Amino acid sequence: MKCRNSDIQARILVLNPRASFMPGDCHSLNLIVSDAASSSLDSVSFFGVLQKIYILLLASTMRWKILMDNITNLTVKLLSYIRWESHTDSIRPVSYQVTEVYDALMELVQSSKAEAGIRYNAQNLANQITDFKFLVSVVIWHDILFQIRSCLDFIVAYRDNGFEDVIIAAKEMAENLGVEPVFKETCVHPKKRQFGYEGRDEVMGSSEKKPQERVVLLVC
Repeated sequence: MKCRNSDIQARILVLNPRASFMPGDCHSLNLIVSDAASSSLDSVSFFGVLQKIYILLLASTMRWKILMDNITNLTVKLLSYIRWESHTDSIRPVSYQVTEVYDALMELVQSSKAEAGIRYNAQNLANQITDFKFLVSVVIWHDILFQIRSCLDFIVAYRDNGFEDVIIAAKEMAENLGVEPVFKETCVHPKKRQFGYEGRDEVMGSSEKKPQERVVLLVC
């Protein structure tokens, strides 16, 4: 368990000393995607452009209106390194409506209401999103993150609703083998205690957990 001394994890260990390791799949996934997104200069530059587009257009109501006038279905999203889904959200508008995003930037470039520095930044971003290398990166990252989202959705649905189908299939296999389709209980041996120990800790052993928690949650 990472950060064993953190408040929440320390409290968990007090309640159940056997919880020495608790896999955090969502946190691990965030780390994997974030590390991948920052693994090379090209990736950092790519997501940096998406972030700059969001910051530029969000900074004033006039610029945001220009974006909304050009994009009908999706809006650019702020990139967050805490939530891996933000990478998908930041790519989707450019992936599906790159022409509209470009038109919004060029409209800002030609706007007489915008300051010279803002128009200059909009022109630079427009040039960057029309670079073929950037467009290739959009397609690659969109495909990768879409597959990650699909895989995660499958795992969550399988964990929540797939156990009944698992039991049915496993029972058929058990019948073919001629074995009884039941879970074997695991004995929990009490710990040796020193003389004068006041009480006995009530620790929930694995045999007391529901089969779904023991099997499905272990896998998922």
